[in-house]
Parts: sequence; structure tokens; C-alpha cells
Amino acid sequence: MQAFRAQLDALFGVNRDGDFDAYPAISRRHFSDPGICKQYLTGYCLRDLFRNTHVDMGACNRLHSDALRVAYQQDPDRDRYPYRHDLLAEINRLIRECDSRIEAGKRRVDSALRAVSDPPPEMSAKIAALQTSIAEAEAQVAAKTAAGDIEDLDELLIAASTLKQELDTVVTEAQAFASAPALDIAVDLRLQACDVCSAMLSATDNDRRLTDHFGGKQHQGYQTIRQLQKTL
Repeated sequence: MQAFRAQLDALFGVNRDGDFDAYPAISRRHFSDPGICKQYLTGYCLRDLFRNTHVDMGACNRLHSDALRVAYQQDPDRDRYPYRHDLLAEINRLIRECDSRIEAGKRRVDSALRAVSDPPPEMSAKIAALQTSIAEAEAQVAAKTAAGDIEDLDELLIAASTLKQELDTVVTEAQAFASAPALDIAVDLRLQACDVCSAMLSATDNDRRLTDHFGGKQHQGYQTIRQLQKTL
């Protein structure tokens, strides 16, 4: 039975059966006890934050207790515990890896630009300018989505869509100058790495797809830990 319970804990986490605070045994535990999720005590368990995303780290096999979290946060000596420091170290690692993927995505687009042999200078400049404008428009959409601010959201989505259509036209024209397979270059030139979560967005993404991305668990998770990085 214990072996079976351990397997369930590894697969689904120790909190799979609901709120452990309903169990009287919680009152006899201290937040520093082994088996307590220390990240959850500080406010966020990163495993839960990114569950069922491309960066899923698996279910947390430690106990999540709201009662122990309150006890920790109300403890006047809580700063002597390294939990916030440990959480920040893990957040820094995740953000470093994410930023590395973002830079790799940008290099992919830059490589596609270099593969276009001797295009008119104004064409390369226009592609770069459009990519920058699209990134700025998408950043505004992401900020408004995160804040729940729907005012002018439709206008921003339409503006981003118009810019992408313009980019699509210029990229099609640039294919005539390609020294590499035109299809590969066209695909890469239409991509833009999300500056928050590193996902590769396409110029052909429609408004619904963009809204799903910015409101998605992975994007929201990275947005949360980037904010936490500044406050921890």
C-alpha cells in the first residue's frame, strides 16, 4: 500500500485528494518540516505554475497547505529561512533558460534575413521595422490581457494583424532574392520570439490565436515569475 501511495504521489502530487488543511494532523506540523512545499509557502509553487505546459516539471510531491503558508507568512522570523532565496534561485534559472530560447529564436530570424542575398536595403529595413512594430503591438496586447484591461484591445489586435499582413507581403517579395530554399526562409521571416515566454509567434497567427497565447498558462507563468524576480 505504501509503495502504491508513493507512486500516486510521484504522478499526481500529494495534494491529489483535495485540501489537506481539512485533516487534523496539519495542526501538529510546522512549515519547516520535511515534505512541506517551501515554494508554496512563499506564494507560488513553480511546478504548479507550469503544469501541463511545454516546461512542465511534473507534479509537486510535497504538501501544499494554506494553513502552514499563513503560519510561515505571519512568522516574524520567517526571513531566517532560505525559502524566498531558494525560490528566487529557481526563478533565475528558469528565466535564464527562457531568455536563451528567446535569443535562439531571434538568431533564427536573423539567419533567415542573412540568407536573403542582396535584397534592396529598404526591403530588409522594412522587414526589421515591421517585426519591431509587431513585437511592440503584441507586448501591449499581452500587458492589457494580463491586467484584464479590454479597452482598446480590439484596436490593438487589428493593428497587429494589419502589420502582420504587411510583413507577409514584404516577405513574399523578399523570396525572389533568396539564396536558400524560399519556403524555409519565408517561414522563419514570419516568426517572432515572444519576449516573455520564448514561444515562436507567427505573422499568420489570427487574433484568437494571439489572445490564447497571451492568456495561456505558459505565458502567464513566465510573466508571473518575471514579476516575482523583481520583488523577491
